[in-house]
Amino acid sequence: MEWALTHGAINGNGNRLDPQGKATRAQVAQIFYNSRELLDNSGSEDPQPPAPSPSPSTSPSPSPSPAPDPDKPRIEITDEVRAKLKPNQDPEKILDYVLNGKHDDPTFSYDGTIAKWDPTLKNSDDFGVESIGSWENIEDESRSSSAIGNGCVKILTCTASDRFYITANDEDGCFVLYYHPAEVEDSAKMREIKALLNLPSHIKYDRSLCYEGAGWAGPIRWELYGAQGIAEDIEYVLTEMHQAIQYYITEPTPGKSYN
Repeated sequence: MEWALTHGAINGNGNRLDPQGKATRAQVAQIFYNSRELLDNSGSEDPQPPAPSPSPSTSPSPSPSPAPDPDKPRIEITDEVRAKLKPNQDPEKILDYVLNGKHDDPTFSYDGTIAKWDPTLKNSDDFGVESIGSWENIEDESRSSSAIGNGCVKILTCTASDRFYITANDEDGCFVLYYHPAEVEDSAKMREIKALLNLPSHIKYDRSLCYEGAGWAGPIRWELYGAQGIAEDIEYVLTEMHQAIQYYITEPTPGKSYN
């Protein structure tokens, strides 16, 4: 029926088919007349078979790509910047290393950060900034994905930060870590350490060091040194190793201190 319709053998009544109706002799004659060329096979004894109708496509329509999850951590990066990155710099790997650590690399010192991804952080007035991993000049392992991720987690850990954000802007020429040092109440262990410290009066306790990219020593573990041992180690670092004038102590996890 489809073949007859598509090839003009039948047209119905007023371009509408009437399967239950009755055809007149004239209508039947018209059908034969319309079919004369379709059934003619240039002298062949067999009539020309009707061409098969094309099968409808069974291929499913491609599904639209899902919109990116706005809450999923992702380093925003333009195509221009991505083209400038060195082969060993991968933004997706960097963020994965920061969030989860890099357990197949013995040089990676951390298991990942407990700080939360916060894109609004750079618009606040309470954050520190650290430039890590330039893509300028030549490729260097000290600026690889692993090194950048390790550096970010080190800063987040030492400063006991609770929030962070990473950018990769062309005007900076490097990855930039924004971080927020958490302000928490001292634990009993931290209070004991501070009470045992015996430092010269000119070395001042200054929390602002968290925001300034200062040098860090540690971790100093409670189970290895105890309060007295940690206090003595801090005194040695500040007075013997360095002629410090300021210091700050953090405790990112219980019993693990940085200064």
